Amino acid sequence: MKGIIVPMVTPFDKDEEVDEKAARGLTDWLIEEGVHAIFPNGSTGEMPKLKIDERKRMIDLVVDQTNGRVPVIAGTGDAATKHAVELMRYAKDAGADAAVAMVPFFWRYTPEVIMDHYKTISESVDLPVVLYDNPATNNILSAELVAKIVDEVPSVVALKDSSFDMVKLSKEIHSVGDRIAIIQGIEQLLVPSLLIRASGGIPGIGNFCARFMVDMYNKFVNGQLQEAAQMQAKLFALCNATERYGFEEFIKEALALLGHPVGQVRKPSRTLSPEERDEIRRILTQFGLTKQNAT
Repeated sequence: MKGIIVPMVTPFDKDEEVDEKAARGLTDWLIEEGVHAIFPNGSTGEMPKLKIDERKRMIDLVVDQTNGRVPVIAGTGDAATKHAVELMRYAKDAGADAAVAMVPFFWRYTPEVIMDHYKTISESVDLPVVLYDNPATNNILSAELVAKIVDEVPSVVALKDSSFDMVKLSKEIHSVGDRIAIIQGIEQLLVPSLLIRASGGIPGIGNFCARFMVDMYNKFVNGQLQEAAQMQAKLFALCNATERYGFEEFIKEALALLGHPVGQVRKPSRTLSPEERDEIRRILTQFGLTKQNAT
């Protein structure tokens, strides 16, 4: 549970149905680009917009296509504990290597309720669990709660922290980093997080610049800290662009421009204008990404 783990987008056809051929093709390309693991059904994969059956199908597709070449960390988080258990059981039976269990979302819950959620899914399914702290859920996994969950839920093997809070991340690494992997979920903070002993990153933009992210991680691991820091600085402009045009929208458009079409973002979403698409092409070219060097 380390390195660059890509939270894969969910490809759709023109009718907004899961595009199985595109999903298999994207899986192959990510592996060829050197990613350390693939994570279907994350927020970058538009998980809240997917039906339970569609999420199961994505797990099947990615597990089958990887064929053991890299681990599959299946997204199984849900607002309902019952559904999370169902998805985790399915992921285990399908052959996933671990499950990402996002903190329950939408409604606010007490730490006791969140703890009970993780205990229930862990006791129901024998599968390694990755905690996922995402502020968009309306619930926060504090560093103290993470430590308590790790103490009481032995199947937890990692935490994806997307809180943007480096102090919190540092506390997590200090308190439980010797027992579980702490993984940065924010692209802009990957190298700083590695410096304080994070195990890797789960970058959404890794869908279209996986090789760059893997190279940056490898440079850090090999002691080329200045080069890794320079790559991190270069990444800021790309990350800022995704915020201007919409994160998932930018990623899917970038993939299409690089020769890996995965359809549009499922509605409700913003449709990019021709001028915006041209601007995204310019941004990718400036970054060094073109269709020729991405295949």
